[in-house]
Amino acid sequence: GLRRNPTFARLWLAQAVSALGDWIYSITAITVVTQAGGGARSIALLLTLQLGPAALVGVFGGPLVDRRSRRALMIGADLIRAAAVASLLLVPGPPAMAHLGAVAVCLGGFGALFAPSLQASLPNMLPAPQLVAANSVLSSTFTFAVTTGPLIGGFVVAQLGAEPGFALNAASFLLSAVLILVARVPRRAGRGEKTSPFHDLREGLHHIAVSPVTRSLLAVLGFVMLAAA
Repeated sequence: GLRRNPTFARLWLAQAVSALGDWIYSITAITVVTQAGGGARSIALLLTLQLGPAALVGVFGGPLVDRRSRRALMIGADLIRAAAVASLLLVPGPPAMAHLGAVAVCLGGFGALFAPSLQASLPNMLPAPQLVAANSVLSSTFTFAVTTGPLIGGFVVAQLGAEPGFALNAASFLLSAVLILVARVPRRAGRGEKTSPFHDLREGLHHIAVSPVTRSLLAVLGFVMLAAA
């Protein structure tokens, strides 16, 4: 059923290409930092600059994903991230730590808009019985990217240098944007009542607070991510 759905196929491919580019970029950026003499603190700072804004945007961007075109948000996030990574190719020599930090903030913030926009679009394009399979495919693809991306990135950086690694990531964002542009992502059904974004945010946080299942899942996920980091 998923194979016969061209919209899902394009979104899946967009996610696959983008995730692969992200992990190629990660090993490239870390290599640039270490070659410039940076140690564990510099790498930790770079990761914090990317993940910190992602956490904030992930919380406060939820109402935005529910109120704007998810297709437009995904395309916009891809184009902005492509421009940010491409800017690293415009400077002579290795990019400065401040430049890499600014790109990290951009990647984290706009990536946190792309992911929920993609996930929230699935119920609008797939029947309920296919949602588990679709999420499984997306999760498996991300795991494949986590495994394969650093291998490709390490080979590219070792053989050709950092610039091709940055170029591959920028190109992956552009290809993702094109795939989403040609995909017919259904619009979300409008709600009968209009509320403020802050009301929606409070409603979501209240649901987390009163739902034992949601609260427990988030606690376990947070613990696992902290240990992995």
